[in-house]
Amino acid sequence: MRILIIKLSALGDFIQSLSSAKAIRQAHPDAEITLLTTKPYVELAKATGYFDDIVIDKRPKLYNVPEVLGLRNALVSRSYDVVFDLQNNGRMKAYRAMLRGHPAWYGHKNRQERKMRARDRHRLFLERAGIADVVRDDLSAIKPNQDVSSLGIMTPYILFVPGCSPQHPEKRWPAKFYAKLAQLAAQKGYQPVILGTSAEEREAKHIEDSCEKALNLVGKTSLLDLPELARGAARSQAAAAGHQSLRRRARSLDHRDPRGVPYRRRAPRNPRRRVGSKTRAITGGRRLAG
Repeated sequence: MRILIIKLSALGDFIQSLSSAKAIRQAHPDAEITLLTTKPYVELAKATGYFDDIVIDKRPKLYNVPEVLGLRNALVSRSYDVVFDLQNNGRMKAYRAMLRGHPAWYGHKNRQERKMRARDRHRLFLERAGIADVVRDDLSAIKPNQDVSSLGIMTPYILFVPGCSPQHPEKRWPAKFYAKLAQLAAQKGYQPVILGTSAEEREAKHIEDSCEKALNLVGKTSLLDLPELARGAARSQAAAAGHQSLRRRARSLDHRDPRGVPYRRRAPRNPRRRVGSKTRAITGGRRLAG
């Protein structure tokens, strides 16, 4: 059996999709599984060991005929039996049309399914394919590129990732709010540890300058280091959420995006889960000790 899994981006969604990829691999240990993804996630995908092959999607514009044909040739060179669409966007209609043999396609069937949380949507797709045992992947198979204990991190610590998708810069949470959260974390005895790439240098510098205890590791870590760093933060019983979660939870701060437009407040998906104070904005619902 030949299986194609499609997951192009972004980082948080890609990591969530690895639980589904692991479940697919466990359900079909002898299958030839190919991942279609973008270049930033190739190294991470290889480290999991879930895929036999990886095809890089450059996301060509549909009018870029040479690149579209190159992607099409890469896909049709294999006759896939099953496709799991974990990307869930408009491009998938074109990709589906590229594939020969009309493989079984597991993806969203309507607008309501498309609006589901990624984790729930993926579970639904796998259940339709007869795969019911989907356990959250702890990423223990991924080994760091370096000894993270040598980075100068003091425990307990909290991870700050002040980035966002390059395609959606409007989602970036303002650095001044990260700085306020970093100051609060430091007051509670936690070291703010800032991660990211060169695209986040300005934001990271602002946080670092605003908080004496902050450790700026932007450009000094790789995606393969993240699982081990996150486990260390979890052992500290605290982890700063990504830009979207922080933005939604930090109700005590100014609700305006980088353009000055007020953020829309959204009710929690779980009515029992109440959004609390600044402290809960950092810890994802748990209060910091002290």
